[in-house]
Formats: sequence, C-alpha cells, structure tokens
Amino acid sequence: MEKAQSNKIKKLFFELKEIRDSFPGIHKDIATALRFANVVNSSVIENEIISPVFVQSALYRGNIKVKEHSSPIYRKIALEAISLDKMLRHIETVAPKKSDLSVSLLLKLHRILFESSWPDIAGRFRDIDVRIRGVQKRPPHFSQLPTLMYQHLAWIDGLLKLLGPVSESNFFEVFHVSADLQCRMIETYPFRAGNWRIARALSDYVLLKSGMFYNIISHEKRDEYLAVIKNSTIADSAPLQEFLLKSFGETLNHLKGFMNLIQQELE
Repeated sequence: MEKAQSNKIKKLFFELKEIRDSFPGIHKDIATALRFANVVNSSVIENEIISPVFVQSALYRGNIKVKEHSSPIYRKIALEAISLDKMLRHIETVAPKKSDLSVSLLLKLHRILFESSWPDIAGRFRDIDVRIRGVQKRPPHFSQLPTLMYQHLAWIDGLLKLLGPVSESNFFEVFHVSADLQCRMIETYPFRAGNWRIARALSDYVLLKSGMFYNIISHEKRDEYLAVIKNSTIADSAPLQEFLLKSFGETLNHLKGFMNLIQQELE
C-alpha cells in the first residue's frame, strides 16, 4: 500500500474519532452498528456456504425458536452467530477498562462462543493434535498450549501497554500488533474449533483497547484474506498488517456517512 493511501486512512480515522469524542452519546450506536456487521461478515467467512441474510435473520430473531428448528446445522450456525455477538459485547465491556490480554480472557471468550452450540469444548484448549488445511507447518503439540498462549498474550499485552492510546505517532504500530496477534493465534491454533473467529475478535480487542473502531473484514474478501493469512507468519506479519489496514479504511468509509448523519441530528 502506498504511503499516501495509508496516511489517508489515518487522517480519516482521526476525523471520525473527533466526531465520536465530541458526541459521547453516539459511542453505543457506532459499536452496535459495527458489531452487527462484524458478526455477519465473520460468520460468513467461517461458513462460506451460508448467506449473510441468513446470519442477519438469526441475529434479528435471537434465541427465538432456534432450539425448535429441525436442522442441527441451522441450529449450530444460528447459535454461534448469536454467541459471537455476545462475545463481542463482552469485549466492548472489558476493552475500555484496559483489561489485561490474558489466558483467562481468551478462555472466557471461547466459552461464550461455544457454550450453546458445543459445550464440551467451550473454554478449553484442544487436547488433540491438528493440521490446518492449506498450511504446511503443523500447530504445536497440545501439551504446549498453556505455556505458549501465556507467552503470546503477555507479549502482546506488554506491547499494548507501551503503545498506550492510539495517536498520530503510533497509529500504524497498533495495526502491527493487531496483525501480530492474529498470526500468533492462528499458528498456535489453541482450540479444536473457533480459532479464526477468536483470532479476529482478539485483533479487534487490540483496536478497541487502543481507542479505535472494529475492523470489518468483508466476507467478499474471504479468498484474499485467507491467502494473506497463508503468506503471513509470526516472524513476518506485514502482509496481514497491510490487509487489515486496507480493511479498516473500507470500514471507515462505510462508517463516515453513518456518523455524519448522527452528527447532523445531534447538532
């Protein structure tokens, strides 16, 4: 990405941040709108055969009649979409408090995500060896997971504390940390299921804790996103960092009209 394009994204963010900070009452509206879009797109990235309209319907209906539906596949996808929304709501609660990025937080997020659809694995590290489709390097043995995840999360949390709130000078560094965390989560693959959703959620946690917005990765960019993940590593997360920054710019462009409308109503 050219420097001029990157700086344009940074400039737009601080323009929208100024509007948000000038009208504290719109924080909730912004978070709600972006969370909804986040859940829809993240769910479709995870299950490419489903339609965004299906996920939107599941979120709109909530738990109403989900348990009564005859299809186990429908029930599982719907419950996990609802639980993903619940998990992100929890992130929105703890991020402003500057809560530590810890193993206990990680396990709690996973438990929220799967407590309804797959309770046997919810909030537990995997106890089997796995392979990631399309990735040659195998994730570490499950016996190493508690130590590795503590090391990864402690490292990222330390970086966040050094960076502090987002500013003109550290804006791009926040995206480096966000990409770094995603790579660490995906390479380590700590759970039997939900690793990619948890990785994206923690990546958003980095942004929210720094005072930024959710980053919506469009389901239409699924193939590009997966290719970037494949070409990114803990040692070199630059491809993912650039992709995330580009996605954030697209998120901001969608958000701009929404925020301007709210600003006009409140002024």
